[in-house]
Amino acid sequence: MNMDILRPIVKSLYNRLFADEIEAKDQEISDLKASLERVKTRKQLDFPTPLGNINIVELYTLLKIVGKDVYISDESLNLTNTESASKFSEETAVQYKKWVQEDHDCDNFSFALMGYWSESLKSFAFGIAWSAKHAFNIMVDNNRTIWIIEPQSNKWTKYEDIKANDLYYPIRLILM
Repeated sequence: MNMDILRPIVKSLYNRLFADEIEAKDQEISDLKASLERVKTRKQLDFPTPLGNINIVELYTLLKIVGKDVYISDESLNLTNTESASKFSEETAVQYKKWVQEDHDCDNFSFALMGYWSESLKSFAFGIAWSAKHAFNIMVDNNRTIWIIEPQSNKWTKYEDIKANDLYYPIRLILM
């Protein structure tokens, strides 16, 4: 039998047998193309410039006065100034996302902002903090000042000026 005659028949049978898998892969390819297009057209963020670093021991000692549980994932973290850091955090537009109770609330805002900081491929002394009532972000700047960042408004406050507010009294800190 002639192979040219069999090829279309085999292809038709193959397509019918694997139609669902083919359709799923076509959808996956389409989704990946759309995702790539979003990445290409997204505004390029101006990441903060590292202005020194801090080792894990010094950072732990500094943050231990702030919270009882302090987790630091790297031996050394980059430091930057608050002007550059707050400008970068503003550019992420995390604060403009919609708050949705239990779906996109304070912890999601803090995770989202931390995610943008991780995109720079540098580890900054920037992390996530939880009090008994709230989740937010925390940063140590190049002057070794501890900052509390409200990711829902991009408001930056020195820890020493806010430590009496139990909404922001950190109990757990994670810096990665």
